[in-house]
Amino acid sequence: MAEDRKPSGTGRALKWALALSLALNLLIVGFAAGAAWRFAGKEGEHRRWGPDRGISGAPFVRALPRDARRALGRAMHDDLGGLPPRGARHALYGQMVAALRAEPFDEGAVADILRTQADTAQALQGAAQQAWLRIVSEMSAVERAEVADRLEEGLRRHRERGLQRP
Repeated sequence: MAEDRKPSGTGRALKWALALSLALNLLIVGFAAGAAWRFAGKEGEHRRWGPDRGISGAPFVRALPRDARRALGRAMHDDLGGLPPRGARHALYGQMVAALRAEPFDEGAVADILRTQADTAQALQGAAQQAWLRIVSEMSAVERAEVADRLEEGLRRHRERGLQRP
């Protein structure tokens, strides 16, 4: 008596599909749980970002007029003061992945990567602040007052809406 069997490829494909579906569902549940934890009422305020919780230059940039924002973007693109290019900065993530997988684990290598990333981020922030300051310094008193008004309004609006990042 001959047995009716499914081809083994079909069973394997079904297993992969189910595993992929499970992984996707877990990812979605993880995002939802993380969002719920992050935005959880008054008791979650210590986890929130914003002008009172963390430092971000975004409100300062948004307060600039459109042409000044474009000038700031050009300044950041053209003159990074000897900082490594974006590709080299992104390569640090690959280096971190390799360092985390290395056996034996080299804590010093990971610390060096973290230090390099922190130094680069600080240098980028400093370059952005200097470019922003140059642009604002060239404005008239009236233009600077308009920037201050937009900054104040943006911060007020975000606080009222309870957004996490200004």
